[in-house]
Amino acid sequence: MKFLLILFFLIPLLAAEEKKVTIATTDWPPYYGKNLRQGGPITELTNTAFKKVGLKTKVLWVPWARAQELVKNGNMDILMGCYKTPEREKVYSFSNEPLGYAVTGIYSLNDRVKKVSTLEELDNVHVCHLIKTSVDPNFDKSTSIKKTAVSTEVSCLKMLIANRVDAIAGSQFVFKTLLKQIKANVKLKTILTFNKTPMYNAISKKINNHKKLKDAFDKGLNLIKKDQTYEKIMKKHGF
Repeated sequence: MKFLLILFFLIPLLAAEEKKVTIATTDWPPYYGKNLRQGGPITELTNTAFKKVGLKTKVLWVPWARAQELVKNGNMDILMGCYKTPEREKVYSFSNEPLGYAVTGIYSLNDRVKKVSTLEELDNVHVCHLIKTSVDPNFDKSTSIKKTAVSTEVSCLKMLIANRVDAIAGSQFVFKTLLKQIKANVKLKTILTFNKTPMYNAISKKINNHKKLKDAFDKGLNLIKKDQTYEKIMKKHGF
């Protein structure tokens, strides 16, 4: 009887200890990816910030559209490393500070598309980009550019190499990293560069404790910035 009473109280305690912050994201090297060291700098920063406030984490690597839906619906807690947009702010709470910044722009091969200074100069240019993501606010809302949205940046690169699109839009460092991975012997030409875009962690508003979880992450991130852990992690990953 005594053993059963101990077991009765022990089971919920063990369940509480095993509870982890669930994180959904995708492969987006060199910023984050399941095959990168410690999952890349953004993943290591996120895990370290939560660890600093006593919380364990579990990362799920899925296509980006799937990651957004999982967190939007409250099936997972955190959408890691995303841009802040008005639409996303309706369904996610964003960390106070970004984890880092991505350089985004429009890129092509050789002289297929001339370098421009404004988006308006790219009327009727066919551009590939990642589905359900933001490249830049002006690009996102542009209707003069012909756009094709695909599930991976690798698909965009392959379409560009095969002359199926004129240009690609997204992160410069991501495209360069992926070109090495697929061993494509081509060099990207910058057509237009946007401003640096901050990357945040987004917390699902569907979960009961989303405000507490946001506060916990903000506190942890602030702590690792103060003790220079943040800087050490970024340098370790080449940033």
